[in-house]
This record gives sequence, structure tokens and C-alpha cells, in this order.
Amino acid sequence: MSRHLDRISQHSFICSALSPDSIVFDFGANQGEFSLNIIEKYGCRVFAAEPVLALCDSMRRHERLSLHRIAIGKNGEIVDLIVNDDDVLSSTVLDHDVAESVLGTSNSLRTITETCLDLAAFRELNGIDHVDLVKVDIEGAELDLFETTSDHALRSCGQLTVEFHDYWYPDLATRTERAKQRLCDLGFRMIRFTPNNKDIVFVNPEIIRLSFLDWQYLEKVSRHLNYCGRGARVMANRLFRKRAA
Repeated sequence: MSRHLDRISQHSFICSALSPDSIVFDFGANQGEFSLNIIEKYGCRVFAAEPVLALCDSMRRHERLSLHRIAIGKNGEIVDLIVNDDDVLSSTVLDHDVAESVLGTSNSLRTITETCLDLAAFRELNGIDHVDLVKVDIEGAELDLFETTSDHALRSCGQLTVEFHDYWYPDLATRTERAKQRLCDLGFRMIRFTPNNKDIVFVNPEIIRLSFLDWQYLEKVSRHLNYCGRGARVMANRLFRKRAA
């Protein structure tokens, strides 16, 4: 791990750009692991969005955390979110038949209806004019977010650490590639830390200024070290399960 890089809740980001003055948005806060760790490690001010009431209720509160029970996606769009009542760990905007394969059987799934905010609207809600880090883990709705949020709002971000979900839902692959390309066309430098699209950071070099050597290390060395580390952990887990069986 380089001096510039950290990872929390499987989301990599440029930690050297963060300080107690930094503003962080946590889209898909779940039980608050990312938000609370960012606060504890870097002292940032965090604004979190999580649409599932049970997850909001379970989240530990902090004076530097502002939590909104709200969905993120295309601004103003009313969406149906599929939630698993037996194991409330996430929700998804994807079709019921698709969600069942990931979130559980139909007997435990229910639908909640929410109105979405996009990045610009969430920023306005909180009176924020720029964001240093945006974490995006919203179970398929990231595509609506990146397809519809304005160029200006996206360029106001120092970096975005994103989990795309085409590894679970292959039908999202084409839209995922378009979303990645749009961010790159807006000037973000993309660093992918997994062979799939599960852990990608998009860095705005106009806001986060690193040396040529630092960029080279992040893009050529850190990402490959991460590949190897994750591959080793997968193999170790498989061997452990095989021996346990």
C-alpha cells in the first residue's frame, strides 16, 4: 500500500488528499462502516445516504456524521428498491427476478418506494459546494447516477471510489463501460484495483495533484500488488474451506 492509498470496506481511495477539513459523501452507507472509519482515521466531515430504515437505525451516530435516509440515483426519479427482510445488508433497484439471485428468496424480499437524489441535489441538500471524496456503493443505481448527474457536479469532486455491479449482473456491462468512459472523458484518472469493476477510484487531477512518479506508482505498481494480494486471499480461503470440509 503506497503512502497515498488506503482502503476501507473494499473501497480504495487517495488518503493523502484527506484531512479534518475534507468533505466526504457516503452513498450506500449500509451500517456505517466506511463513514465511521473515515471519520476516525482522517477526521473528515461525512454526509451519508442510506435508504433502508433498518440499516439507518443500526448505524452508530457521530457528531461529524450527517445521515440521510434517502436513495441516490437519477434526481427526482421514484424507484422501487428490493430489500431482504431476513438479512438486511443491502437493497437494489434491479428487477425482482435478478435481485432474488443475490439478495435471497422471494419469501424474504419486499419492495420499498423511494425518491432519488443525484450528486448535485444531495450536495444542495447539505449546503456543500464541493466534495473531496465520494464513495458509491448503491447496488446498480450507480449507473443512473453517473448517466444523469451534470458534468459540473461530477467535476466538483476530488475523487470517487466506486463499486460497479456488473460482476453480479452481467446485463449491466455495457452501461458500466459507458459510465467509466464518461468519467474519464471528464478528466478523471481511473485506477482499477480488481480484475473486475468492484473497486475503482476516479481521481480528479485538477483537484488532487500528485507527482508523475506518484501517479506511476499508483497506476503501475499499487494496483498490481492489490491484484496479487486479493488473489492470495481467495486461494487461502478456498484451501481453508477445503480442509474444513
